[in-house]
Amino acid sequence: MAIFAPRPRLRGLLMRNLFAAAALCLAFAGPAFADDKVYVQLPDLSDYWKPGGMDLLYQLARAQTAITNCPGVSVTAAEASLLSDSADILMHLQDIDTAAYEAEYAEVALAQLDCSVDGPDVRDAIDELVGLGGSREALPDQAQAAKDYQAMLAERDAAAN
Repeated sequence: MAIFAPRPRLRGLLMRNLFAAAALCLAFAGPAFADDKVYVQLPDLSDYWKPGGMDLLYQLARAQTAITNCPGVSVTAAEASLLSDSADILMHLQDIDTAAYEAEYAEVALAQLDCSVDGPDVRDAIDELVGLGGSREALPDQAQAAKDYQAMLAERDAAAN
């Protein structure tokens, strides 16, 4: 009894169609893999340039550390974006670069991490940002939000130079 095996010509056609279908799937999925960032309405942090901004920045570093390291602490992608983008704005307002943020905020937050305290404080940090005008919800037009966010970063970088 012979096991079904497609004829060589048919097998080649099937393989080509399979590869074509896989390539098509990857072509359409590529943009989704490239940038999974969620854009949200960010709070107005313009009054947090000194010294209150440093306290809020440390609170956000603690929240991000708790999300990453504490079991049972989770946020939505939109909330994570709200936290990280707000921290980025505060870093800019405080004139703190990434290396300084890591050394002075993130590493300190990790060294002092207490999940029983920092875990519940994540919600407080998000609530504070929402109280300042931020949102827990993704903006409806993510493509436009991405363009607006990139424009904000370019404007900020141009002003810094």
